[in-house]
Amino acid sequence: MLTSVRRVLRRLSSRSSQSETREPDIKFVIFCQGRTGSSLLRSLLNNHPDVRCEGEILAEPVADPIQFLAATAAGSAKAVFGFKVKIYQLTDAQNTDPRVFLDQLRDRSYKIIYLRRNNLLRHAISNTFAEARRSYHDRSTGPRPSLAVDPEQLIGVMQRRQAHLDNEAVVLGGFDYLTIEYEKDLLDPAQHQPTADRVFGFLGVEPVSVGTDLSRSVSGSLSDRIANYDELVAALAGTEFDRFLDDPAYG
Repeated sequence: MLTSVRRVLRRLSSRSSQSETREPDIKFVIFCQGRTGSSLLRSLLNNHPDVRCEGEILAEPVADPIQFLAATAAGSAKAVFGFKVKIYQLTDAQNTDPRVFLDQLRDRSYKIIYLRRNNLLRHAISNTFAEARRSYHDRSTGPRPSLAVDPEQLIGVMQRRQAHLDNEAVVLGGFDYLTIEYEKDLLDPAQHQPTADRVFGFLGVEPVSVGTDLSRSVSGSLSDRIANYDELVAALAGTEFDRFLDDPAYG
């Protein structure tokens, strides 16, 4: 994430001697949490020749987030500019109220895309697998090993993810936005094109054919991927999270 911010800063610096350019008329933000498919969605949208969707360019503190975005958008050289941001990056890295921030973006004609993941167990496990392989972007196509997990740690992660979902609902109250759900819109590759078309329509640009080389990090049955699956089932029994064990969306 820090590398992404530095890349943007270098690009802005390289244009500092050029005449100031105007912000694109079409701008958007992907408001999300980590491991919700935001990199996948960004990859799909960047297939469009007129779209530039940056990554988490507010993951590290900047002096003025709004001015930083204005400069980044003006230097994007695309008709449509977007970026993705997590609620905790706004509160922790930027020390700003997420609702105030989104309101400022709305005043600057940004459109809001809200990306969420409904299965908190799969969400937490995806994060665990990413940390284990020390990579958050999976482009591998071969067999993936199973992994033992700490059930109590997973429960803690799910509780925090649920708290973020609750906070996001409060922050988004009263805003117009497009909701993208990971399970319904991104999990199945057959839905990638319809989802991208829906986003393009929301942004007001002509649709194009999309594709990606990113793949799911935790696919198939959890009993095949979790080495201590029985222990996990026992720990979740009777909790609010046990319903996530059997989710038809994941086949």
